[in-house]
Amino acid sequence: MPTNECSFCSSQQRETFNHFKRICPRFHDARVAAHNKICECLSEARRNCGRKVLPKGWVLYEEPVFYSHCKITVLDIIRPSDIWREWLQTAHQDKLRTYEPLCRHCRAISNYADSNWEIRILPWVVGTRWLVLQCAQASALEFLELPRGSWQLVIESTVQAAVSALIFMHRASFSRTG
Repeated sequence: MPTNECSFCSSQQRETFNHFKRICPRFHDARVAAHNKICECLSEARRNCGRKVLPKGWVLYEEPVFYSHCKITVLDIIRPSDIWREWLQTAHQDKLRTYEPLCRHCRAISNYADSNWEIRILPWVVGTRWLVLQCAQASALEFLELPRGSWQLVIESTVQAAVSALIFMHRASFSRTG
């Protein structure tokens, strides 16, 4: 008898896009690989921009954490479902709330803040299908002091990686290995 339950796992949850993209244990490795593809893409775009235009004094760490004279930031990539545009903003706000205690209670970070360093958490939100929070991304790129001429390339490359990641996950859903 046909059922709406996920045919890939035993969770007895409905087989939905959200279940596939975020929860189903069958696709955990595909989700990690998809996220890593976006991280690679963003890191490569930053390195390419950095070779040409990264301002003097910035040091790039691949977690990714950025450090400059009187600036520290953590750039955290998020791939929420973008079935509803509001979910992008919710994902952005959730990341800010998640990191807030770190910024307020971590002694190492608070020492910098007490010395008038500017510390920012920059959620990099790229929807699974292509939508982005362009205003938030522009703010992040501005804080990172990248020239405006490079912004579109960086944003587009991460969007392309998000779409490729979804295709990758889709192919994994039809794979019988793993």
